[in-house]
Amino acid sequence: LKICKAKLGERHPDTAISLNNLAALYNFQGRYSEAEPLYLEALEICKAKLGERHPDTASSLNNLAELYQKQERYEEATALLEDWQSIKVERQETRNQSYALQIRTLGALYIKCQQFPQALASYEEALSILGRELGPKHQIVLILKGEIGRLKKRIQKQSKGKS
Repeated sequence: LKICKAKLGERHPDTAISLNNLAALYNFQGRYSEAEPLYLEALEICKAKLGERHPDTASSLNNLAELYQKQERYEEATALLEDWQSIKVERQETRNQSYALQIRTLGALYIKCQQFPQALASYEEALSILGRELGPKHQIVLILKGEIGRLKKRIQKQSKGKS
């Protein structure tokens, strides 16, 4: 990171990649307070140098969301993943397994935030993609179907409680 900053500059996009890599290491090690400022700096560089809608900006949003999820900062993680999703949709990068798995994660975050209709929509979108990509009998597809079933029951139970 020091070499990258010295050779390329503090605000270079490759410096942002190095910041993200070091932050990811800290995140993996559970050193969250050290990871966050690095992720934030990388995100700031990406937005300033590459633009708000660039794929590297989307990756930085996703990385920071993962950290916040681990810290149980669910509302913040949700907002970041929603921004990530809007970039992916805008760039038409929504029909692959990686996207579907992140949408599933977004669904889980919606559940943590008690936003059940949004969670169901996310899970169903992920299921549509994963079912097509992996087949209807794949383990993750079956797990997701179970999650959707449990979520629908939870929504029904909640709506009966309001009646």
